[in-house]
Amino acid sequence: MLLIAGLGNVGQKYTKTRHNVGFMALDLFALKHGFPIDKTGFKSTYCIQRLPEGKAAFIKPSTFMNLSGQSVVPFANYYGILPSSALIIHDDTDFELGEVKIRKSGSPGRHNGMSSIITDFRTQDVPRVRIGIGRPPKGMALSDFVLSPFSPKELEALSSALDLACEAISLTILEGVDRAMNQVNTKKKDKDKDG
Repeated sequence: MLLIAGLGNVGQKYTKTRHNVGFMALDLFALKHGFPIDKTGFKSTYCIQRLPEGKAAFIKPSTFMNLSGQSVVPFANYYGILPSSALIIHDDTDFELGEVKIRKSGSPGRHNGMSSIITDFRTQDVPRVRIGIGRPPKGMALSDFVLSPFSPKELEALSSALDLACEAISLTILEGVDRAMNQVNTKKKDKDKDG
């Protein structure tokens, strides 16, 4: 069984903020596949589904972002899921808005939620889907930027990225993270060539 975790902050005021694209992607995936993420436990809302692609657990931590590991890691430990069989969906300020990349392991960069998960798993070998949200404007603090809402125009641009993140989840469940990475990480290059 795989563990698919979307990261974000709980609460209405955070719903359409940049830091919540992990929640947005997971919600969209659940909507496309027709299942609710509605059980509570492990400081999260979660569900376990048997899909055409395979069996997976879907989890949205209800801790705040910087404590995501307190939800994801106990869940994984309870179900005997290895860190390498997790897939974390989160925002990334190192990529332009709408860019999507899968990374199999490595440092969390500046992402506090990923940092919490890596710290609690005690390994950097945790696959992740990184959804670009762009960089803060000059003079704006990173913490203010990630908690700022997307504009309607930005939400339009984000739509295709969320679709691609859903594709990344499906591919990982069906074919494994290496195959998913090979396919998803070339999408932007292909699009650039076409343009």
